[in-house]
Amino acid sequence: MIRYRVTKKTGVLVAILFMATVVCYGQSSENEDSAKGFEAAMKGDFEDAQKAFSDSIKTSSQSNFYKTCLLIVEDVINNKIDGQVAIHIFKGIHYESRRRPEDAMAEYNKAIALNPAYASAYANRGFSYFLKGDYGQAISDYTKAIETDPQYSRAYYNRALVYGQIKKYEEAISDYTKAIEGEYDLAGSYYGRGVCYSKKGNGEQAISDFTKAITIEPNYSLAYNSRGLTYKDGGDAERAVADFTKAVETNSKFYEAYYNRGNVYKERRDWDMAADDYSKAITINPYYVNAYNNRGIVYYSKGEYQKAILDYTQAIKIDPSYVDLYKNRAVSYFLNKEYDQAWEDIHTLESLGGSIPSGTGFMEDLKKASGRGK
Repeated sequence: MIRYRVTKKTGVLVAILFMATVVCYGQSSENEDSAKGFEAAMKGDFEDAQKAFSDSIKTSSQSNFYKTCLLIVEDVINNKIDGQVAIHIFKGIHYESRRRPEDAMAEYNKAIALNPAYASAYANRGFSYFLKGDYGQAISDYTKAIETDPQYSRAYYNRALVYGQIKKYEEAISDYTKAIEGEYDLAGSYYGRGVCYSKKGNGEQAISDFTKAITIEPNYSLAYNSRGLTYKDGGDAERAVADFTKAVETNSKFYEAYYNRGNVYKERRDWDMAADDYSKAITINPYYVNAYNNRGIVYYSKGEYQKAILDYTQAIKIDPSYVDLYKNRAVSYFLNKEYDQAWEDIHTLESLGGSIPSGTGFMEDLKKASGRGK
């Protein structure tokens, strides 16, 4: 059987930005205590807020966030800051949780005006800038928080996340290291630093950090996925599959991990296992273009051209600008002897600035089989 090269998409490294600044509190039973804490803090009832946040730390997956809230409350109780400063900060966090960053920023500005030396106000305003996409101002505020309090590990962690977002990986690694030294969100800090090492091509150090994150938090699905990708890039398919499997065991909705495991199976030419994983990813996320594309490649590789065409077509419906899909579908149309449709995809491909690579022989074969010149 004639084979033409189709274009695949490789693994997905998921780096979720846990900004450790705001959560949507009060929307589940887990957060009932936190909701009470915010309500009390915004009213200036700091002793009630202290109890509520202390209870939240014991039961919530967002314990680092609530520790930060508790520290603000205790700063008021211990007369380190005026209560009005804290009220403005908690109002800001409230607005942030409601996706109202401008209102949040106004509250943080009031807090800073009342106490220009309070690090937490700068750190929270930094998050507002981050949400607006103003990464320079976010870094500036986190830097100001650190200058105000050099031991403020949370600010190092959040600044590291912003540095990672703008691909300043050395700076991010340095800040994650500071956060680790301050024992702030150790699992998250090791994971974030591991992602940066991975981006820099330092697979050994990345694996070490992902492993430390997993040791601290054994159900850390993101860390399993990222370590799996690092193993895959290093040619260790067995360990990669094991980690992707662990990722979906700890998070059954983790469609990227199914996709990544499918890629390993595809590279092994284990077509059925690959198709099954891509199908699982699509079931969870029906708009996952890359999974449709790669499942189409699997069907193409099995000689099931009609199934491949259906997958490429669905992917094109989702993302009509994805050039490689037209190339891949044109090949399947050709092999399925649907020459007019193949020519249509070639024309669309060219209109989008793409082309069939020279030297493949595909265009010559299409012209000969279809009896057309274009």
